[in-house]
Amino acid sequence: MQMHILKLSHTVGQKLLFESKYTEAIPAAMQSLRVAIELYGLASVELVPSYLILGRASIGRFLSQQLYTVLVVIICT
Repeated sequence: MQMHILKLSHTVGQKLLFESKYTEAIPAAMQSLRVAIELYGLASVELVPSYLILGRASIGRFLSQQLYTVLVVIICT
């Protein structure tokens, strides 16, 4: 059952990243990471895919916020 949850949350996270829905991808990545930790332990290489999704979602969210800020400044000046 946990393997199914891991695969599903990983797939959902990737799909949301592909759709540039970074904020929505973070909970899926966190769920994937939690389940992977339960299955494999804290020091396992199997955690890497979950960390990658979480990192990409965090960076994408940050960059989209920065772009929004830059656009607001340009429009307001």
